[in-house]
Amino acid sequence: MNDLERKISELLKFFKPQIEGNITIESFEGFHHDLWMEKKFKLKFKAHRDLKKLQFYLINPSEKSGNLEIILNGIKPENVHYITSSEKKIILEEEINIIKDSINTITINSTVCSSAPGDIRNLVLLLEKLVFY
Repeated sequence: MNDLERKISELLKFFKPQIEGNITIESFEGFHHDLWMEKKFKLKFKAHRDLKKLQFYLINPSEKSGNLEIILNGIKPENVHYITSSEKKIILEEEINIIKDSINTITINSTVCSSAPGDIRNLVLLLEKLVFY
């Protein structure tokens, strides 16, 4: 990696997912500065109060369909969300049970394929924001 690539990589770390709620992001992967999520998105965070609900605001600009699996702290959900090609703006809501001061991980696995020719990223959907209640 040359010096310019290293500097760009350091700058891109400041582009984080937009979050509302009482959490601090510890780390994330599979998210890009242009809001695109990859097939595997992972967010590690610390909760600053008890949390009961999580909303995902997603955009499907390529109008692709596929599955979206949301895993909280390694526990697979009973249901997998199916995204249809006609859904442009998507709001998914999950009931959660997060305890104050705990470190948690959300993983999103998806089969939606929105990658564009010439783009080496495995793009899925745009992550507009996450809201913790």
